[in-house]
Amino acid sequence: GSFPHRFICYYSNSDYCANENYSSEGIADGVYESFFFYKNIFEMANNYGSVVHTLLLSAVMIALLTFTLMETMMMMIMNPLSMTTIIITITMLWLGKKNNKKMETQ
Repeated sequence: GSFPHRFICYYSNSDYCANENYSSEGIADGVYESFFFYKNIFEMANNYGSVVHTLLLSAVMIALLTFTLMETMMMMIMNPLSMTTIIITITMLWLGKKNNKKMETQ
């Protein structure tokens, strides 16, 4: 439940989180509301049986995996050391492939 909130507040330059309020437990309102949203969905899904519950859980797991991949990519892009490592790795792979083609033609 905290991913969309964390993603928006940390990675975007929006003023969405500038005037944020926190609950008595120290949880941001965006995260707290997200928690209740998901809680209500899963409680409602329990009323429709295990098939609906399983499908809903699968959809949530796919969404969370997608969010995790998005955040990982953003962290890699924003970290200069990671970007340098990626560029060096791609360059080395490209040069290795180019060198292999030269060796095969000789």
